[in-house]
Amino acid sequence: MVRETSPGPSALTETVGRRTFLKVLGGAGPAAAVAACSPVPTETIVPYVTPPDDIVPGVATWYASVCGECPNGCGTRVRTREGRAVKVEGNPDHPLNRGALCIRGQAALQGLYNPDRFRGPQRRRTTNAAAGQSVFEPVDWEAAEGELAGRIRALLQDGAGDRIAVVTPLLSGTLDDLVDRWAAAVGGARRLRYEAFGYEPLRAAHGMVFDRASVPTYDFGAADLIVSFGADFLETWLATVNQSRAFADARRPGGDRTVRAVHFEPRLSLTASSADEWIRIEPGAEGIVAAAMVQTIVAEGRVQAAGVTGDDLARIRALVADATPEAAAARSGVPAGRIVQLARAFSDPGAGPGRTLAAGGGVAVSGPDATAAQSAIALLNYVAGNVGATVRFVSESPWDNASTCADLLDLADAMRAGDIELLILHQVNPVHTLPAAADFAGALDAVPFVAALSSWPDETTARADLILPTHTALESWGDHRPAAGLYGLMQPTMRPVYDPRH
Repeated sequence: MVRETSPGPSALTETVGRRTFLKVLGGAGPAAAVAACSPVPTETIVPYVTPPDDIVPGVATWYASVCGECPNGCGTRVRTREGRAVKVEGNPDHPLNRGALCIRGQAALQGLYNPDRFRGPQRRRTTNAAAGQSVFEPVDWEAAEGELAGRIRALLQDGAGDRIAVVTPLLSGTLDDLVDRWAAAVGGARRLRYEAFGYEPLRAAHGMVFDRASVPTYDFGAADLIVSFGADFLETWLATVNQSRAFADARRPGGDRTVRAVHFEPRLSLTASSADEWIRIEPGAEGIVAAAMVQTIVAEGRVQAAGVTGDDLARIRALVADATPEAAAARSGVPAGRIVQLARAFSDPGAGPGRTLAAGGGVAVSGPDATAAQSAIALLNYVAGNVGATVRFVSESPWDNASTCADLLDLADAMRAGDIELLILHQVNPVHTLPAAADFAGALDAVPFVAALSSWPDETTARADLILPTHTALESWGDHRPAAGLYGLMQPTMRPVYDPRH
């Protein structure tokens, strides 16, 4: 007999039955309860009646792979249990990160198991054309791929392959080569490699000063004095894992030398808090302080660069003529005497050339004067004799091929002008990361068909016509070339969580 009362424990046992109630509380109970109230078939999480040969229940399996969270491509070791990735660590045998891994790499599992990931392809369906209302509805892979292929085929038949554009992240390796070959094969499609932090002023400055529009390699472990102008090299700037490891090793207690770090920045960042001296500076004044240091070194005859000529010194002197220590002090708030003192320590003839390092970057030097500031910092490294020592230009940098902001703005203008009829976006979100003034969202609305190859919903996929979900780095094969002569192999650490494709 069932009493009409609140469903307390006794009522539950009388209604469900004691044996069923205990099963619900047991290990098999949740699956049984779900199966009883849902038409979704149950999934056997650990089908080990006949276990795979290479997996032992309760024993972790490790996979060596490459991190895909940023273009640096650190080596990883992924621990899996019962076919599921549970932890990502740095690979101690990888020459780039040597076992360390940043917080983004550690958090790669959050993207893998993100509950908002697309389960499969989706296609936009208009529900009210007059009101501009539409919804996404699931579609099978064959129909989704067929629709995209049909639109590409129609453009090729009209000889309009150049009206196709492809935007990818800053890729490297085989996938990057494949996209290039595909863009050429369809008749000259536009290809852009978009990276929100492309270090464009850094590349432009080195192109102006050294005729090498490239991002050099900075050796933070070989310098006796590091002067950072807003470059948060321990947290967000360039190859932070490699730089942090080199910096930590150089400052390890018991070492044979002393490494000092001076950091100019308006805010107390991670690098500022770890430096020997944090100098608070007015935002945007980094360039004039660096130029004042260059002027002091040249005026006092402390130039350490090998092979420098009188004409070179005259040109440098003319470039920094207005950047006196007093002018820099008035603009930055740093005392002129401290600037002169730091310049003398940075280029000490007694210590020899190539023993110091200047770095500039971050939000602090990303304004309208960013390229001029980076040029002053490049000159500072030059006059101190650091180029070729603590600052090295390698034959290949992962950042050299990144598209510029002007490239993205040109693409947006072409989209608004009707010159782009098919846009393919692969794992990028320019609607969110580009400045609002670029109005990339409005440009997307002018493209007849937009296909987004992405794992997660974001501001850009929300405006797509077709969504094709892709693998995460923990689910896919691939390779990565983070530096000249360095190759990393990416392998899947588990089966895809949902139904993506490479």
